[in-house]
Amino acid sequence: MSSQSDLAKRIGRGSFGEVYSVVDLPLAVKMVLVDGNSELLAKDYQMHQAVFNVLNRDSTLLFSTPQPYALHIPSTKSIATHIRSLYFPASQKTGPNLCRLYFGRALQPFPANSLDPLKTERPRKFFNSNNFPIDLEHYKRLRRVLGANLLPSPEEIIKAMGQTLALIHHSSQYDGRDIEFVLGGDGSGNAACWILDYNQMRPWDKTANEISSLCASFFHNDPYYPRPDPTDSLYLAFKRSYQEQVQENNRPLAEQFFDALEVMWATR
Repeated sequence: MSSQSDLAKRIGRGSFGEVYSVVDLPLAVKMVLVDGNSELLAKDYQMHQAVFNVLNRDSTLLFSTPQPYALHIPSTKSIATHIRSLYFPASQKTGPNLCRLYFGRALQPFPANSLDPLKTERPRKFFNSNNFPIDLEHYKRLRRVLGANLLPSPEEIIKAMGQTLALIHHSSQYDGRDIEFVLGGDGSGNAACWILDYNQMRPWDKTANEISSLCASFFHNDPYYPRPDPTDSLYLAFKRSYQEQVQENNRPLAEQFFDALEVMWATR
């Protein structure tokens, strides 16, 4: 295993932090000397970003400033910590790295005898410490515990899934096969939603003949999307957000896509 000196070299030290260059990469990292300096680091980052935005407009200037890429300040109790306390075995002290947003499948019900979400028994069979699957009810419970201001609502996530899939289908012209919708971090201790894994996507020619391939990809994927049940309000929100994202000339294809999905689901 490489030591820290093999991966980074200290190139500077100041009043509250020190700077390391990453070996073989055009990157540098500024780290605080003590945890109490985190606010100073955040202020430094904000001012650095403001200066970069101004200087970057004029390429004729002799002096330039490095581009600030991200600010990471670990929170005292991260979302991952809350997920572990709610759902992980007591012996598991690390993870999850990501939560897969399985809003199309109920994974495990909660016991009905607990009104306090913090006292609900942890699931035992439903467990993957790295890419932890979280269904709609588990997500709602996590959001109640954390507070509605820290996580987007399920409706917001489902609408965003519809918008995203529409853009992949009709702007990028891929079928969206095997993409993943996950909850992760933004680098500063807050939650962020991400789309990952594009290597299995297939191009399609945006004709009615290939609607069946889009449907096959929809059902091949892990159950991120609501199932195409026309009586399900969340599915209808997903469908509506997809259709609203599609340009007028592609609306007939979108209609055919959802008609086919609903027929296939009804026969499963």
